[in-house]
Amino acid sequence: MDYKKQHRWYEKRWSLNKSYGGEKKIPNNEVVKFIKTIKKSNQHKKVLDLGCGEARHAIAFAKEGFETYGLDFSKNAIKKAKENARKANVSIKFSVGNGIKPPYQENSFDVVLDAGFLHHIKKKDWANYLRGLRRILRHGGLYWSMQLSKNSKRFHNFIPIDNKKNYYATKDTYTYFFTKEDYKSLFGKDFKILKIKEGPAFKKERKLLHFLGKLSKS
Repeated sequence: MDYKKQHRWYEKRWSLNKSYGGEKKIPNNEVVKFIKTIKKSNQHKKVLDLGCGEARHAIAFAKEGFETYGLDFSKNAIKKAKENARKANVSIKFSVGNGIKPPYQENSFDVVLDAGFLHHIKKKDWANYLRGLRRILRHGGLYWSMQLSKNSKRFHNFIPIDNKKNYYATKDTYTYFFTKEDYKSLFGKDFKILKIKEGPAFKKERKLLHFLGKLSKS
């Protein structure tokens, strides 16, 4: 699998006149709680939804008054996102672009949310993802990651339980299934870890692993 094939696959999926994968347009409950918490602090005002899809989470931030941006590599996803934002009567700045090398200036955001983008990035490219994240997130900024957990039944349906690679790949797509150790290894040096928590997804056979960290730039 290469990223060009994955891009084409997602463009095709997002071109359908329905939510991708049957995904509900309502935001994840854990993300909603996070939004309410940071709104009370009044310290974090500018937010990026990285890999925003059709913008269910970006819209949730915008409704609470955050200056909100959405980035996705799929033109069809962004087209749907803009339409959903219009229907929700909120203002969001959307862009089509590479989430591994996000097209923003240094220290642009107080908060970056990734709800399902990172688990489609090959492990060998995680360092580049982290480099891009550190560049655009301000010192003391918050990063929320919500990726598929290795404890998902979907993972065990695709791959034997003893598989140590933790990913499922086809000729068109790549999906990595995260453990708490993955989060700690990837983000532990750059972020103060505030939370790692497993929770349900919109489909019963899947579980999500949530990570919340506070960036400390050296």
